[in-house]
Amino acid sequence: MEGNGLPQQYGDKTYGTVDPKLLEGLTEQQRSSILSWEAFTQYQMAMAEITGNMKEIPTLPSDIPIEGDRHSIQRVELPGEGGVLTFMEHFEHPYRGFPFLEFVDKIDMMKKLIKGSLSGLYHSFRANKLKILLVFPAVLVFRELLQTGIYTFYRLTERHKIKAHRYSKAIRAFYKAFSEPRKNELVKSMDLRFMLRDVLCMILEFDNAYRFRAQDILVELNKDSLRKNPIKELNRLADLASSRELEQQVKDTWKLLKMFNSFYLRFDRQLKSMIVDVLSQLDLEEFKLMPEDIAFCKPRKDYVFGFTKNVIT
Repeated sequence: MEGNGLPQQYGDKTYGTVDPKLLEGLTEQQRSSILSWEAFTQYQMAMAEITGNMKEIPTLPSDIPIEGDRHSIQRVELPGEGGVLTFMEHFEHPYRGFPFLEFVDKIDMMKKLIKGSLSGLYHSFRANKLKILLVFPAVLVFRELLQTGIYTFYRLTERHKIKAHRYSKAIRAFYKAFSEPRKNELVKSMDLRFMLRDVLCMILEFDNAYRFRAQDILVELNKDSLRKNPIKELNRLADLASSRELEQQVKDTWKLLKMFNSFYLRFDRQLKSMIVDVLSQLDLEEFKLMPEDIAFCKPRKDYVFGFTKNVIT
């Protein structure tokens, strides 16, 4: 270790080197920026390797990045109309958003908590279908638990929450749909809507696996069908999403979402009405996958997107 705190060597690997040819013809500020970013990146790689050797379970399958997800950042722009554009090597179009490590880690932790809870519930009900009968008397208690959970996740994201106009284009549309006033809405319901908005927007912004899936599926939404029979339309979308998944674990998550729709939403009219209002307000043209999004979707091997030819519908 060097005195500046940046590891230069660990084991038989050397970190923190930049090809001098890449720095030729650049200004001092540009060279400094490249060297600083490279040093930070290599620092993170070294720390990951060290902690990987320390942990009992060094790397979970879910922690392995999708091929094509990691590329060197060339520059970042803050356009006047909003959002953040991150230009990466090997991509003609910019990535919409900025995958800041601290934000991504926090969202990843929330995602694991949600997926773990959903998976546990699904397998519990699957093992003993009679447990579903317990849902009916527990609806009122579950409503309080759900609202408490939303508040808890909101507090986790609150200090990391980004400015609304810095969300990517699709998430700005989602944020706007959630922010539209609702007639005769109680203050408590409005507070819940705003907290749910902020949690979902942060998750979708900093987890591109969720964001790209949401963009791919919600453009299939039939708003007339949603207003006539919300549960049937939501379950149709869940079936469509499940048909495009390539991993059984994620298919099971969509099945649990259908169970939630079919049982809980029949009793919680407040939440059902909120979902209908938000999705009815969502501008699907603004929310859909754009060409620059599609470029980052193609490397994924765990999901078959609707813009490909081999989608099962």
